[in-house]
Amino acid sequence: TIQSITTDTLTRFAKASNSSYAITPEFRIYMGKMAGKGFYLAPFFRYENFVSNANVLANDINATDVQLKGSLGGLGFGVLAGSQFRLSNKLNLDWWILGPYYKSHRLKIDVTSTAGFGFTPAELADINAGISDINDIFFNDFGGTNNILSDISNVLFNNFSAQATNNTLNMNAETKVPGLRFGLCLAYKF
Repeated sequence: TIQSITTDTLTRFAKASNSSYAITPEFRIYMGKMAGKGFYLAPFFRYENFVSNANVLANDINATDVQLKGSLGGLGFGVLAGSQFRLSNKLNLDWWILGPYYKSHRLKIDVTSTAGFGFTPAELADINAGISDINDIFFNDFGGTNNILSDISNVLFNNFSAQATNNTLNMNAETKVPGLRFGLCLAYKF
């Protein structure tokens, strides 16, 4: 409950670090007579990376520290359709109409006890049963090889692995998912 969260726990979450970035180079092909104005198609490549780290208090009674590390990285490619409008000599409006793309992600999560905390044999058995359930749900063809759920699973999820020991839990997954770029951009020429 909210009342049982200590100040130390809130302080530890406050010290969590998160970072992310994405790079999307593109090459624009304008359909009109003049570059920088009118409708265009832009093939692009996208790289994105998200990282999170935190030390948390897992148990207020035993004051156990647990270190959480997670990362999600992805590569993708697609084509953006857009239109650029010159509003004045110095000001342009860029409308990213629609940019579908396909991306592959790699997810990694590591949970480690830093203060001697360990899973009991019963907890380890429960964790490993849960890992087995995830494998059955997403990777064992949903009970057959010729159905829509197995096709979706094969497209979205490539690999999943997880391992639990006395004081660690490590998970890795690879997915393939569609993405979409759209928006408005106001540009000023110097």
